[in-house]
Amino acid sequence: MRVYFLDVGQGTCNVIPIGKGRAIVIDTGREYSTLKRLLHRLSIRTISRLVISHCDQDHWGGAPELLSDTTIQFEKICFHIDHKTTKTAFWNKLEEMIQADKIDPEKQLIYLGCDEKPRRLWIADDSSVEIKIFAPTFGQIVQSHLASNANAASGVLVLRTEEKAVVFPGDSHYQQWEAIHHNRGRRPLECDVIAVPHHAGITWDEKWDDGEVTVGLETLYNRFVKPKYAVVSVGTSNPYDHPRDAVILALRKAGATILCTQMTARCNPNLEVRRGSPVRPHLADIPGASLPVLDLTDSKESRNVACAGTVVADVSAKRITIHRLQEHQDGVDSLKRPLPLCRK
Repeated sequence: MRVYFLDVGQGTCNVIPIGKGRAIVIDTGREYSTLKRLLHRLSIRTISRLVISHCDQDHWGGAPELLSDTTIQFEKICFHIDHKTTKTAFWNKLEEMIQADKIDPEKQLIYLGCDEKPRRLWIADDSSVEIKIFAPTFGQIVQSHLASNANAASGVLVLRTEEKAVVFPGDSHYQQWEAIHHNRGRRPLECDVIAVPHHAGITWDEKWDDGEVTVGLETLYNRFVKPKYAVVSVGTSNPYDHPRDAVILALRKAGATILCTQMTARCNPNLEVRRGSPVRPHLADIPGASLPVLDLTDSKESRNVACAGTVVADVSAKRITIHRLQEHQDGVDSLKRPLPLCRK
């Protein structure tokens, strides 16, 4: 099985082809264009599960166009209703399709949530791979409504084979991971790859001081979940200071190998020097938002400067292989003055 952590700039989109022209899509990024290129390249004609982890636009933004793509069929659509959902174009598109009898809400819409125990979302025909929902709980959804914070009820999904696991945590909060850890009898959720929550941004109570943040992040990545590889889906021109230094440091202390889809000013203030650097991905081979040529925002800031680009992982019963991992890490090691954030 192959997993694509798609380079969509500032946003999240994960694609899991499951054979016979079918795939699972977890979040869509802000726009459909990059996801569309990948789906068409892979000859995907049916989305078995379309999962929207929560209703921030950088996670659902491509969904209306995806749902409008007449070359794609949909088996199940999985989401929950947070305080933003009914105000989004994603919801409007669902409503349109239901009214046009293009979606049967009783058969095709699935609640994204679980109780104390994880709930199965999908299982392979031969039972060799499954995806379970670990969050949100109903209580987390209620609390996120009260706080007007969609991230606090983000979906957390885990793909598991016989011995390997990949975690798709959306923008999940520390408190959700605390609950997952408690519900697992305080056993760590060991995984091989994690799509780092919230683009390596804030996942903690903003009232925490620096010391509490450090302890919280070390607890998260050493006790709650223990990843070997950490994929940060992040956009070059993001205004949120993603990825945060404290998150990258905690991941490094936990022994995780870090791969960012795009490079940011957190690594080098002069990003055009790094465009087309030794870490560039094979841009022509796999769709991604990064560009090998000058690309600027309206305010003349660099955007879409590749680091790892789209990250591809092959997952089997007992092995996970990250494509071009050593080539990418060697490229990052070759960057000097200033050192990239994951090497400081």
